[in-house]
Amino acid sequence: SVFFFKQKTAYEMQRGLVGSEMCIRDRMRHPNELILQINLGRIYDLINSQMKSIDFYKKALVLESCNVESIASLAAYHFYTDQPEVALRFYRRLVQLGVNNAELWNNLGLCSYLSGQYDMTISCFERALDLADDTSLADIWYNISHVAIGIGDLNLAYETLKIAISADPNHAEAFNNLGVLELRKGNADQARANFSMSSKQGQFLFEPAYNSGLVSYRAGEYQDSYASVQKALTVFPDHADSKELLKICLLYTSDAADDTPCVDLGGRRILKKK
Repeated sequence: SVFFFKQKTAYEMQRGLVGSEMCIRDRMRHPNELILQINLGRIYDLINSQMKSIDFYKKALVLESCNVESIASLAAYHFYTDQPEVALRFYRRLVQLGVNNAELWNNLGLCSYLSGQYDMTISCFERALDLADDTSLADIWYNISHVAIGIGDLNLAYETLKIAISADPNHAEAFNNLGVLELRKGNADQARANFSMSSKQGQFLFEPAYNSGLVSYRAGEYQDSYASVQKALTVFPDHADSKELLKICLLYTSDAADDTPCVDLGGRRILKKK
């Protein structure tokens, strides 16, 4: 239809606000059109208006209770708002609907782990690995490393991060977390190399820049530390540990190093089917 073509064109041009205005106008003429609700959910997600996006996905579910995209979007929203138990219910609903892919089982594994259902965690990740392709394999191993860190098995975490990087040499979060583990082993130079690679591959991350700054500070390289922390604050201006380290770095006092925060791990990843 004409209104769908207009919305799709605006969406592909990444003109989210224009696309949303078109959708809203067409929605007034077609209030029960499922694709309009979904398109509005996509557009508001594109422009980082999460609450509006979720509202439209909920309305889409009222029109079609088994809409896979809406259920998956609600599940991801609840995961990232620290409600893994609620997210788990939505992902289980997708299993009931017959969805069977690596991304779904990865997300089930993460939610099961964070919900304390450890008996399901390993089996879910095993199924995810069985179904994984080159686009999702690295992220699955990366998420398994978080489980290994959570249970205190740092050797397993180290190996899984190595596998993640072998599957995707550009995996920025894996390099950052591998650097954290290297630092725990006392390998400061290797840790710094991993943080540098993470920053290069993931300029949207603040953790590797902050971690690199912390390592440089402990080595007495105050100028490098200052530059790295400034970079971290450019990405995430409200990061409290970076602000604290920046103040300490300006003091140029080595005895303040004991008061500096710990290194930061990168976050877990919910996967979406591409």
